[in-house]
Amino acid sequence: MSCPRGCCESQAAHYRGIRLGVTSPKMQRDRGEARDMDAYARLRKNGVQPKSITGSAELERGASTTHEVEHRNIITDPALRRKVTTMFEQAAPPSIAPLGGSDAA
Repeated sequence: MSCPRGCCESQAAHYRGIRLGVTSPKMQRDRGEARDMDAYARLRKNGVQPKSITGSAELERGASTTHEVEHRNIITDPALRRKVTTMFEQAAPPSIAPLGGSDAA
């Protein structure tokens, strides 16, 4: 006796052929890329510039400071995170003066 849909020789064969919750590697990769793209857009909207789209979802989930996102380095130790944050806040802003001296044109 075939299954009720008529696609398999028996009901047991039909149930063996069903795959629930299993995704192909391509589907998993596509979903990961979509999560990264959405996270990247949210981070950019909040004024943070991640180095790349890849891995943005993990950065959004685990990073708690701007410099962790921008340097792609999640710091899990709270004391070290405070120390690094303080150092970034106290650092002088980057200079964009031309190299070479006063006569460089």
